[in-house]
Amino acid sequence: MLATKAREPVDGQGLIHTWGPIAQYLGTSVSTARRWANYYGLPVGHTPAGRVFTSKSMIDQWILAKAKLRWAMLAEAKAERDTKRDNQGVTADTSTDAGSGPSDPA
Repeated sequence: MLATKAREPVDGQGLIHTWGPIAQYLGTSVSTARRWANYYGLPVGHTPAGRVFTSKSMIDQWILAKAKLRWAMLAEAKAERDTKRDNQGVTADTSTDAGSGPSDPA
């Protein structure tokens, strides 16, 4: 029988070879890491044998891209709210403070 060396979960090139260490690097569970790969584009590859792998730098780039997208979406939503508010004639300060201050008997 031919002995094969078990592959370390993280190798010297920064590649991560199993779901456990990928999830640990992300700070989440294995099922969440798999869901992020399936639905949100977490960059993972598969060997011909079906084993998963990725790199720390690919994960970092994906996280950064998602953060930039999230901020862009928040900015767009804020702009839409501001436009809607402006179109309704509502100003940022609609309060009137009657009777607070010296009156001018002119």
